[in-house]
Amino acid sequence: MKANGTIKVWNDNVEKALRTLKKKTIESGLVMAVRDRQEFTKPSAKKRRKVAAAKQRWKKHLRDEEANIFHTPNKKRG
Repeated sequence: MKANGTIKVWNDNVEKALRTLKKKTIESGLVMAVRDRQEFTKPSAKKRRKVAAAKQRWKKHLRDEEANIFHTPNKKRG
């Protein structure tokens, strides 16, 4: 997690520089680190949240897999 860096503002386009800054901070993990340190969360709560996220990912995987079964393109034989 690297916190130092510079964002240059070109042609007085502050909005674009802010978008770039936001993107870089999210990619570096800085935002999640700050959120995690705002308050103490018990290890059991962290585990519960982690398991719930894994269940969501698995359900999404199954949903996507099911969608791919029914939407496979027709292959030409020959």
